[in-house]
Amino acid sequence: MMAIYFLILFIVAGAALLAFLCLSKPSDKKNNAGSDPSIASSSTLKNSHQIGTDAKSTAKAKIKEEKPVDPYENLAVANVDDALNLREKPDTDAKVLGTCFRGGGGTILKRKNGWTKIRSGGLEGWLKDDYLVFGDDIKPLAKELGLYIATVSTQTLHVREEASTDSAIVGLAAAEDYYPVLSQETGWVKIQLSVDTSGYVSSDYVTISVKPGRAISIEAEMAALEAARQAAEEAEQASRAAEEAQIAAAKSQAEANAAKGSSQTSGKSGNSGSSSKKSTAAPAAKSSYVISASESDVYLLSACLTMEANGGSYESYLAVGSLIVNRVKSGKWGKSISSVIYADGQFPGATSGLLDKYLDRGPSSTATKAAKAALAGENQIGDYLYFTSTKSANYDSYSSYQVVGGNCFYKK
Repeated sequence: MMAIYFLILFIVAGAALLAFLCLSKPSDKKNNAGSDPSIASSSTLKNSHQIGTDAKSTAKAKIKEEKPVDPYENLAVANVDDALNLREKPDTDAKVLGTCFRGGGGTILKRKNGWTKIRSGGLEGWLKDDYLVFGDDIKPLAKELGLYIATVSTQTLHVREEASTDSAIVGLAAAEDYYPVLSQETGWVKIQLSVDTSGYVSSDYVTISVKPGRAISIEAEMAALEAARQAAEEAEQASRAAEEAQIAAAKSQAEANAAKGSSQTSGKSGNSGSSSKKSTAAPAAKSSYVISASESDVYLLSACLTMEANGGSYESYLAVGSLIVNRVKSGKWGKSISSVIYADGQFPGATSGLLDKYLDRGPSSTATKAAKAALAGENQIGDYLYFTSTKSANYDSYSSYQVVGGNCFYKK
């Protein structure tokens, strides 16, 4: 009997041990459920209440972690009339690496003794705090200068005339490209697609952020200045050659007229005479107003011309450049290249942020050549101060006008 009793006891103990081992063995499904709170398997159903609580806590933690970052955090933006030097060290005697125009700036790397080190346009350098704005102080400047951009987060996106899917399509916004934001309303963002085209895109497919203008390296400015110098020399040589050709043609015509007149007689008196028609060559464009421009001025003007007359002829670029020089001369919009270009309501691309694209990419060689020529006084539009695209021109309302390329220059 005793042997049977111990045998039964041994069997029961063995069964209990086996059950314990089975219950304590990890379950793949349970592990899966633990790694993804949204998945609940049958083996973990009895713990679903606890899993739901954990999932909710995890979700709350995730929301807290993914709280939207302040768009102005870690940004420094130049608030100057012209340009601000970007230096190698936090010292006014340090080497200048580049410049930031009004609204230019970048990501803050370090701050020290009234200076801020930023990364911008592939450059890293120091800017003087006295000429910078930070944090929420960036907001009014960002709104004024159009530093808000919309980056396309899908494939090619329709740009519509009005904020409606029934509205006409005026263009296409490229994937991952960015465009200056003009305004925002429920479900729609109005963007500047090109110099003379704006429209609405769905807010579901763009990301809004703040983008200060990029710092421009000294090397880029020097290259632009050298190209402009060469362009000015070529323009001067071409002008001299044209003037010499006109003088030679006039002289040849005068000699021909004199020869013709000497072979003719008039009247019975026997008197003979000669007649010649005076011919004068059209004067070459003279230097009526010359601006001594810095490297930054040349680069900025060249980028603006690239934006306003992009794809046009040399004459198209020169005409816009001449108008900007005329405005500097008038003083109505400021007395510097920068103040004229960034004047409120005058060059929408400059105040909307579109100009930053051309500053980033660099001006065309034709624009640089025309910019230098305009600064040297070459002028083909007289004293015109206003212009618009030929598509928007109201010719009947102008006292006089001149069309060059795709732009109409006029007097009110």
